[in-house]
Amino acid sequence: MARVPAKMYRKITQRPYTRREFMGGVPGLRILQFHSGNKKKLDFPVALHLVTEERGQLRHTAMEAMRITAVRYMDKKAGRDNYHLHMRAYPHHVLRQNKQASGAGADRVSMGMRLSFGKPIGTAARIYAGQQIVTIHTYARAIEHAKEALRKVSNKIAMPCHIDVESEDATRSVDELLHVAEEAHGQTLKGAGVVEEPTEAVEGEEGEEVEGAAEGEEPAEGAESEAPAAESEESQA
Repeated sequence: MARVPAKMYRKITQRPYTRREFMGGVPGLRILQFHSGNKKKLDFPVALHLVTEERGQLRHTAMEAMRITAVRYMDKKAGRDNYHLHMRAYPHHVLRQNKQASGAGADRVSMGMRLSFGKPIGTAARIYAGQQIVTIHTYARAIEHAKEALRKVSNKIAMPCHIDVESEDATRSVDELLHVAEEAHGQTLKGAGVVEEPTEAVEGEEGEEVEGAAEGEEPAEGAESEAPAAESEESQA
């Protein structure tokens, strides 16, 4: 049987079908784990969320593709010990399909019932507008890598998304954490939105120093050396 395109199950059209005790033959989940990266550390200072802007359904195969994409990129750029990935949606809804034979000579067996109930073919998570589906906890120095990872993840789904950045430290903002990361590593994080305030020079300080030297409050080194030389010439004369 040919696999139908995902656009047939992308939109939420009916009530959720979740009572598995009354159905049999539901395929297992393709997503292996919902937490990846450093699972022991839970106090990362920054959290980045992938937030959906429309409602829809997300297949479990797409969720596994999202997780693999983000984990591979973060392992390469930030390191496995420097982030924690959390898949925040669970595929409860069971998808159904009226399977029909396809290909040459299948006309006699493919005339199935109209509006048939169908058999389970997989699972999907129902997503609503404004829901956080993926969260990456990391350090301030790896914010740009986490943003790029979530951008790659958003290409795996049909719903439009945006990224929210928040600080999990109640005493510090994201900008303060970025400043700390820059000072620790000696480099500026591009695209982080940090603007350094220019230092204002105090007017008149340099001019006062120059005037003090011109008035002769402190004689220069050259003047001190010329006075003894003149005295020695007079004594010889």
